[in-house]
Amino acid sequence: MKDIDPADTSTSIELKGFNRTLAEIEWLLLVLILVYMVMPPEPIEHPLTIVASGVLFAAFVIAFRYVNLLTFPTRWKLSIETWAMLALTAVAVWYTGKVDSPLLNLFLLAVIFSALTLGKLITMLELALIASFYMLAAYSVDGAAIFGYQSFSYLMLRFAPFILVAYVTSLLAADLGFARSVAEQKAETDPLTGLPTIRAFNQAIARQERLSQSTASPFSVLMIDVDNLKEINDRHGHDVGNKTIRAIAEAISLGARASDLAARYGGDEFIVMLPKATEP
Repeated sequence: MKDIDPADTSTSIELKGFNRTLAEIEWLLLVLILVYMVMPPEPIEHPLTIVASGVLFAAFVIAFRYVNLLTFPTRWKLSIETWAMLALTAVAVWYTGKVDSPLLNLFLLAVIFSALTLGKLITMLELALIASFYMLAAYSVDGAAIFGYQSFSYLMLRFAPFILVAYVTSLLAADLGFARSVAEQKAETDPLTGLPTIRAFNQAIARQERLSQSTASPFSVLMIDVDNLKEINDRHGHDVGNKTIRAIAEAISLGARASDLAARYGGDEFIVMLPKATEP
């Protein structure tokens, strides 16, 4: 039976949550575009082109997400889907007023999702693509006049919210990631001894098992059980018992090699992983 790394499981659960969220955002984007086409404030240029793009987008989502015709690592799948969202939004914006399109803000759906889940690099690339499209759309309407100081300043002022949203959302994602890493670190460190918890030890031993299988190198696991700790607690109090546990943990750490990993198994029990070591 294959061991599962708890860290990998945590990441998988997180990505599944992002995956579900993106699915809802994709269908929301499609619905908003179709609703606008049903009740446009003014005639739409080439409505069939937008409808065809929407149909292609829906087929892409169904094939890519539900039929699984193409398989990519999950983050790559999420990235590709956000680029598809940008493409659909670009078609809708182009034929509904270009830089004056009321659908222009739909680009923010992909930007916000990318900033929260895919990192700064993907977000900046998408923002650069949107900016390029925005300038092309403006150029198709006003020509070289957009490079004049007044016109260019006006365009940048209108585009500034996209930059601000991407920047602030990226900062928020970084803060959330830092808070999550601190929480995980605390969850993996025993507060009494400072040694890793059994949760962290299980992650390490799962990695060591895979490494040992691939390199055919042995490793051992040592269990240590402290005798008479209950008697110490009863006779001298729990403070003395805790000091005893800490002293034992320190002795184990000092006696371990740099490559060994000692952890508190629970109560008065400790466990040590010994890479490249056989049983005595």
